[in-house]
Amino acid sequence: MIKRDKGEYDEALVHYQEAESVIDDNPTSESCSALRSTVLLNQGKVYRDCGDYVKAENLYAQALDRISSTADGLLHRETKLYISSCHANVLGTQAERLPEALKMIDKTILEWGQFNRGAEDDQRVLNLKHGKASILSRVPGRFDEALPLFDSVIETTAERLTKEHRKTLAMRLGRAAALSDEGGLTNPRRAVDELREILDKQVNVLHLPETHVNVIATDHNLAGSNKHDRASSESNYGDNEA
Repeated sequence: MIKRDKGEYDEALVHYQEAESVIDDNPTSESCSALRSTVLLNQGKVYRDCGDYVKAENLYAQALDRISSTADGLLHRETKLYISSCHANVLGTQAERLPEALKMIDKTILEWGQFNRGAEDDQRVLNLKHGKASILSRVPGRFDEALPLFDSVIETTAERLTKEHRKTLAMRLGRAAALSDEGGLTNPRRAVDELREILDKQVNVLHLPETHVNVIATDHNLAGSNKHDRASSESNYGDNEA
């Protein structure tokens, strides 16, 4: 996990493969079955961070099958819900599967509420809602639904974890990426300003390396938003000249 957080993906995969070999020594144990699902989940996260969403989806599906085959204990149910949320989010990266992703994440939010009553402000539910906002931002005609949901979960998370917490910044990055992809076309300055602030916090507060997936994502989205901003400025200049 630490290797993945530092952006050392090849090393992370090696460690996960080593963990698999240890688990395979006792394949019939229920606890080992649950551990295997966790290893598959973490491998999926590595491939997701590297942009290999097909591989990530396959690993999430394997993890979900594995955890679903174990006893329905408290920890297993919680793990299953978390894997489902990861699976939904990676489906949301594929335009043709957005309806499926939205349906899956709505189902997971509902099941989490049933599993943990009064979980409306539970951080895990907020994470799910942030994922839903990201998916909504990619669904044609539903971008305006995404922004209020982004704002709500980011505000609550910042109050709970602080504005400079890694989770808060990751959520802000999700919102900024959505603005860059869609809203950036009409409000590029907002996207640029937010991305610059996020990048500053990532580098100077969290001290993330430039190889970290979130830093790379911020740089990528900032480059795109800067293009929109320059194009908008040139257009406005032309209008003023006319």
